[in-house]
Amino acid sequence: MAPLTRKSSAERKAEAIYCAWKGQLFIQDQQISDIALRSSCRFSIPAQLPTKLEIRHAVAVSELRKKLPEEAFRIKNYSSHEVECQDLLFCLYEVEILNQNEPKVVLLIDSLKEKKLALVKYLNDQGAFILLASSAFVEEKNAGLDRPPHLQALFLISSPESRSTTGTIALLGRVTPFEA
Repeated sequence: MAPLTRKSSAERKAEAIYCAWKGQLFIQDQQISDIALRSSCRFSIPAQLPTKLEIRHAVAVSELRKKLPEEAFRIKNYSSHEVECQDLLFCLYEVEILNQNEPKVVLLIDSLKEKKLALVKYLNDQGAFILLASSAFVEEKNAGLDRPPHLQALFLISSPESRSTTGTIALLGRVTPFEA
């Protein structure tokens, strides 16, 4: 019989990663990778995504920072996975690359980081799905220093009273077609 080992709370927390969604990421009709959205707190996503996630638009991270509350860009605020402020709900997910040998993903992350862009998919009247390089977020000192750049997924969901795609488009500012 194998000996029982006690696990630290950090080890238990690391194991409690839920896969909230799986699908294929396409940008401008080109398949980039199979991905999964993971969370330590939630097992679902706040809005429905198709299994073939097609993203065509980009916005400058600086534009997002001007339009969205500062709290949405601080990793420490997502300890419970979501941030609610100014009638908006922000839900953050880690993006797991399911086919690790994809050089397209490395190019995508480098391109987003270098050009300081975020990719945007509008979700009908539910808000927006935003794909960003991890460098777009503010981390506490010494947090994540040993972790390579990666992708984060941010859902921006407006309150039911103010839900409309037009409102989300106006809130996010000018988006343009993405070119890697």
